Amino acid sequence: MNFKNLTLLVLVAIFAFPACKKGTTPNPATSNKTDTTTHVYAVGLIGPHSNKYHATYWKDGVIVNLTVDTTINSQASSIAVNGADVYIGGVTVNMATYWKNGNPVFFNDGNGNSAAIGAVTFSGTDFYATGTRIDIGDNGHAATYWKNGIQTEIKTSINQGSDAISVQGNDIYIAGGYTNSSTNVEITGYWKNGVLQNLQADPTSMSYAYGIAIAGSDVYVCGNTTAPNGNNIATYWKNGIAVNLTDGSTPAIIYCIGVLGADVYMGGIKNIANGKGVATYWKNGVAYSLADGSTYSGVRAMAVYGNNIYFAGYLGDVAGNYIPVYWKNGAVVNLPGTTPISSVYGITVTGGN
Repeated sequence: MNFKNLTLLVLVAIFAFPACKKGTTPNPATSNKTDTTTHVYAVGLIGPHSNKYHATYWKDGVIVNLTVDTTINSQASSIAVNGADVYIGGVTVNMATYWKNGNPVFFNDGNGNSAAIGAVTFSGTDFYATGTRIDIGDNGHAATYWKNGIQTEIKTSINQGSDAISVQGNDIYIAGGYTNSSTNVEITGYWKNGVLQNLQADPTSMSYAYGIAIAGSDVYVCGNTTAPNGNNIATYWKNGIAVNLTDGSTPAIIYCIGVLGADVYMGGIKNIANGKGVATYWKNGVAYSLADGSTYSGVRAMAVYGNNIYFAGYLGDVAGNYIPVYWKNGAVVNLPGTTPISSVYGITVTGGN
C-alpha cells in the first residue's frame, strides 16, 4: 500500500506496465476446475455492486461474500489457514479488519484512527497481521502489526506503511516503506523486530516494498524503484542488494516473492507493445507472461505448495470486465465473480482431506 495515498479501500489498480525481452509460457490451459488433492483459498474483492466493492474469498472455486452489509465498501487482501480456521485480513470502510471463519473482527484503537491490513500470517498458534494506520495525533501514517490482537506501532518517520510480514522463530520481518526525513521522498525498507533496514541507496528516488520472503539466512524483498523518467522499475533486494529486473523504459512492478529450493519466484505486472499490463512472473530473474496481452491482467499474490507454484490476480475479458483468477504452474483457473473491478489479492494452498 502506498501510504501517502491511503484511502483504506485499496481498489484494484489497472496498470500499463513494460515490455522487456521475456520468456514465454507455452499455451497455458484455461479451466474452471480446481485440484481435489489440495484446498486452494483465494481472497480479494468484486464489484461494484450498487457502487460498492465487497471483500470476497473463494475456497476451491466456491465464492463467499465476506461483507454482511452490502451498502459499505470492503476488501480482503491476505489469507492464512491454521488447522480448521481461516483468517483473512483486509479493510471495512476505514477499519482494519480480519475475518475468522467468515466472522469480522475490527482493530479499532478507540481514537478514530483509520487503518487497513495488508498481510496476515501464523507462527505456531500466534496470529500476526500488518498494515498501515493513519495517526490523527500527528497526521502521519504508521506501519503497524498486531500479534494476537495486540497492536505495535512502528514509527521511523512521520509516514511509513507496511504491506508484508514474515515471522521466523522470534524474529518479525515487516516490509513496506517510509518517508525520508531529509528528502520527504517515500523509500523502501523493512523492519526486523522494529529496527529499520533501509533498502534504498538514493533517498531522492521513490520506491516501495510489497512482499518479503525469508529462506534460511537470506532476506528477499520485492517491489519497485523509480527510473529518472518517473517509471517504476521491477526490483527485488536480496540481503539488502538491489536487483533491477526491468530497465525503466516503461513501468513495471513486483507484488509478491517466494523461494522454492534454489529458485526465486516473483509475480507482478509488465506491459507489452500495445500498452496493456500483462500478468508476469519471474523465475530467477527471467520473465514469463501468464496472459497473451490482448486484455489487461496482473499478478498480485503467490503461494508455493509442494513443487507447485500458484500466482493469483485478475484477467480482463473482451467486455472490459475483470475475472478473478489464479494460475497453477502457468495454467489459469477462472474464479466466479467477474465484474468491472474484480481481483484476487491473496492466495494460500493446503493439503486436501
